[in-house]
This record gives sequence, structure tokens and C-alpha cells, in this order.
Amino acid sequence: MTKKILLLLLTLFVGVFGLSALTIKIGTVAPAGSPWDNILHNMAGKWEQISNGTIQVVIYPGGIAGGESDMIRKMRIGQLQGAALTQLALGRIVPDILALNVPFLVTGEGAFSYLLSKTHAYFTKRFNDAGYQLLAWSSAGWVHFFSTEPISSPAELKKLRLGVPAGDDSLLNAWRNLGFNAVSLPIPDIMTGLQSGMIDAFYAPPSAAVVFQWFKGALHMSSFRVTPVVVGLLIDDRAWKEIPKGLRAKLRATMSEVDSELRKASTNMDRDAIAAMKKHGLIVDPVTAQDQQQWHDLATAGAKLVVGKLFSEKSLQLVESYLKQYQAQKTQ
Repeated sequence: MTKKILLLLLTLFVGVFGLSALTIKIGTVAPAGSPWDNILHNMAGKWEQISNGTIQVVIYPGGIAGGESDMIRKMRIGQLQGAALTQLALGRIVPDILALNVPFLVTGEGAFSYLLSKTHAYFTKRFNDAGYQLLAWSSAGWVHFFSTEPISSPAELKKLRLGVPAGDDSLLNAWRNLGFNAVSLPIPDIMTGLQSGMIDAFYAPPSAAVVFQWFKGALHMSSFRVTPVVVGLLIDDRAWKEIPKGLRAKLRATMSEVDSELRKASTNMDRDAIAAMKKHGLIVDPVTAQDQQQWHDLATAGAKLVVGKLFSEKSLQLVESYLKQYQAQKTQ
């Protein structure tokens, strides 16, 4: 057998048997069968097709891989290669992202879409510096206050015990310094807290309130949006670099469609969740223009309490500058 034939056979052997599939495990707290889960599974199918099966994506929905903090830890030690995370978890990696979620700073879909578009490159670089690829970047609905009693104004909410997600003393202290009776508790304990009387109110997207049935213990929801929910899909940079360079661009090209699907799904999720909760007794409390101004004034005071602690002043100024640009364009 000549050397040329031997080399050809060896090349064919490596081509057929030497390319093992790269498995990318992605965790999410989104329940199985939810829009988020379905979109991620669609993405997984596209990646496998584009890569001719050399990239296989396995989705772990419903917190199977643990809470969002657990997912970050598992990415760091290589047990997961990616995770779809909400803003609080994203903020553990890049704290400045929390500047997007100053309560009552952004209250409209148009303004938030503009803000996401303008800050995308900035935060992509920040996550890249931290060792991650930010592949999807979208909204996932809006946070509202839920309570056992009507809550249109700050004064009404201050009379109640407000559940605040455990894990960040700066956030808890900010609520308390603004005059709220804030109680720290883990997110999975919201229902128990309502049933035991430990808390009377909490804040969450309507989709979460209906999925976890929290609203049943708090049948009032303020119509005023507190803050948008930011979601991001991160892939650990070590796993990303294992993908052939030419293939990465093709995979990344599919993510604009994922972003679009997520935005569409988030709008539908809020609408459908509120409609479903109303059928089970939810009361949506109206907010007057005077109430709105009080909430905005409170947000300004609250931002001063957490800037430099939860996120940098530079990041808040960046967000505010883009919002001013958006308002200026609307008035032209």
C-alpha cells in the first residue's frame, strides 16, 4: 500500500470517526414547556442542524440544574456550559447591568427596546471580559407589585411587609431606607411567606406570579410597571472556543431570531398571565398620574442609595443618556 493511499485512508478515518460531538449543557429556571424553554429547544435544534450534529445542546429547564446562583457556579467549574439568566443573576457577573433595572426609570416598551439595543455592545464586552459570551439579550416582561391589599401609591405599600429577594443586603437596606417594611426571603419561599403572614407583598413578573401560583396569596396587582425584566443567554467562553471558529459565526447568526422570539413571547406572557389571574380573582389596581409621580420621585431617591453599591454611577449615567436620546427622538 502506497503512502498516498495510506494517508488518504487515515484522513477518511479521522473525518468519520475523529469528530466527536461537543455537548453544550444549558440551564434555565424557566419551566419545561414554557415559551423560554421552547425557544431554547428550537435554538438547540438549529445549532445541531447547522453543525451537522457536531454541536449538541442539552437544555435543563425548571431549575433542574439548580437556582441561578447554582448555574453560575456550575458554569465556572464546567458542569454547565451555559445558562439563561435574569438580571439579578446576570448582575452577579456584571453588576453594572443592574442599572437597567432601577425601579420606575424605564416604564415603556419602546424606551426599553431602544435601551437594550444601545447597551448591547457595551454589556457584550463586559461579559466577554468576565469570561462569557452574551448570545441572547432580551426583555422577558415587566415586574409589578402584588399584595394582599390595594397598592396604588407608595404610602399604601409602606404599610405592608414587602418581600425582597434574599442575597443582597444593599438592595434590602435601600428598600428599608426608603421607608418600606422590607423582609428578606429566598424567591422559592414567597408562597410560604404569604401563607404564614411573614410578608404581605412582593414584586415579580406576572408570568412568574402565575406559574408559581404566588398571586393566590396576594390578589392585588399594581397596574404600574416597576421595572423591565432583562434576560440573557450566556455561554462559558471556554466552551465557546471549543467550537470551530468558522462555525461560531453561523451559530451566533441564529441568535437575532432568538431575541425576536423572546421579545414577542414576553409580551404575550404578561398579557396571558394577567388574563389568567383575573379569572381567579386578581384585582388590578389603577395608578393615578399623581401616584406615578410619587413612584418616580421614590425611584430617584432609591437610585442614589444603591449607585456605587449595586452598580456604578457610570453605568447609570449611560442608561440615562440613552433614555434622553430616545425621548428626544420621539419629540422630533
